[in-house]
Amino acid sequence: MKKLVLGFMSLALLFGLSSVANAATIWDVTGSYVVGFQLTGDPTVYSHDMTLAQDLSDAVTGNGGYPAGGPFTYAWTITSGTVVGDTITITADYTLGATGTTMHMTGTIAPDGSISGAWDDNFGGSRTGTWATSSGNAIKDTTAPIVSAVLATPVPPVAGEPMTLTANVDDTTTGNSTITSAEYRITGGAWTPMNAVDGFNSPNENVTVNVTFATPGIKEVCVRGTDAASNTSSPSGDDCVIVEVIDPLIGYVSGGGNIKDTKGKPTWTFGGNAGYVPGVGLVGQLQVVDQVAKISCHYKTINSLSVVGNTATVNASGKCNNGTTPTNVVLTYIDNGQPGTTDKFNGATLSGGNIKVGGATLPTVTKFTATDSAYYNGMNVSDGLYGTGPLTFSWNAGGNVTGGLWEEIVPATTGTHYFNIVTGGTVVGNAVSLTLLRTNPSNYGPFTITGTLTGGVLTGTAAGPYLFTATGTLTP
Repeated sequence: MKKLVLGFMSLALLFGLSSVANAATIWDVTGSYVVGFQLTGDPTVYSHDMTLAQDLSDAVTGNGGYPAGGPFTYAWTITSGTVVGDTITITADYTLGATGTTMHMTGTIAPDGSISGAWDDNFGGSRTGTWATSSGNAIKDTTAPIVSAVLATPVPPVAGEPMTLTANVDDTTTGNSTITSAEYRITGGAWTPMNAVDGFNSPNENVTVNVTFATPGIKEVCVRGTDAASNTSSPSGDDCVIVEVIDPLIGYVSGGGNIKDTKGKPTWTFGGNAGYVPGVGLVGQLQVVDQVAKISCHYKTINSLSVVGNTATVNASGKCNNGTTPTNVVLTYIDNGQPGTTDKFNGATLSGGNIKVGGATLPTVTKFTATDSAYYNGMNVSDGLYGTGPLTFSWNAGGNVTGGLWEEIVPATTGTHYFNIVTGGTVVGNAVSLTLLRTNPSNYGPFTITGTLTGGVLTGTAAGPYLFTATGTLTP
């Protein structure tokens, strides 16, 4: 009878130890357990030790033995097993004390992580019984994966032209369940699916998608991930990036390529985009590499941009890998049509790549830029600071606000960064009225900032209303 009970117990133990943390199911039962089992008609409970593991395909392996605490008089090894949802199924063979005996177990994982079910084996014929864990619990994955490394390229993108959005979705430290999907949204819009680089088949996935922005301006792009336990991340902080999208109807240049010598060896390579973003002004990320001298220069400040016909002339400043910081560098791009084999960069014809030049002259706009602001707890300075942060917004000749961004830091200077996109408003004389929408890390809005702009000082009220001030510069 003890040998019979042991066989049953082993099966029960094997069943209880199935794992989910490394798998696509919702439970992680990898670990050590004490399992009690009973033979049908026998009230005696026999306790076994059990250790189980589960792989990414939800297959269960493990071993165990009787009596609990050892040394084992009877020992067994799992030959097959699976976990599907809350159900576990295991087959085990005895390797000590009952050689030749095969056991089958099925069971259910309860909400508290305990496991129980039924068993049968072929010891001395056909036997049945029940089993249940008395020590050790399965762990359910209830934590969402972590999204990081959200990146949009090229920077900045041009409205109407494809951009690549990439990110990493990782559940290895938050349940280790398989990532089953990833999605992105633009400025609070609908969630749209992304693709895993190698398919959704592991707890850590690099995801990607091609995105085309329909309109220019300041956009917030957020990514979220979902694991096999149906836990979905809530975008905030590193899950989101602010993207400045170039207006294709105003002068811009995009693309890149290389120039080779007569032997086919690259002498220059370059790439990047530069143009105008409503509410921001001129933006750009231009990379130029002298392959002969091995000098790479990254121009992130666009001083001026002129487009005449198919030619874009950019005046830019930046930094090079040799420690220099060149300023007022003139880069000339000539677009001779698709696919770009006759395009030119700084007078030389491309050996490969493509340049796109488009748009018209820059619009007449005024831009207010403040490196910081003060948002108080009341209508007086004595009420104390609530938040700080940089503010920028632009308006056209008609007084209509064309966009901007207020990066609100709460508590002041050292707290959480909230990104508030300026979606509209007016500037009439000295009177300023801005409409904003917070999109990250929590949705809020629309709300307003209203006030008077005199001599580069904006004084008024923000949502509350509470006192708001910012000192900056006007351009042009």
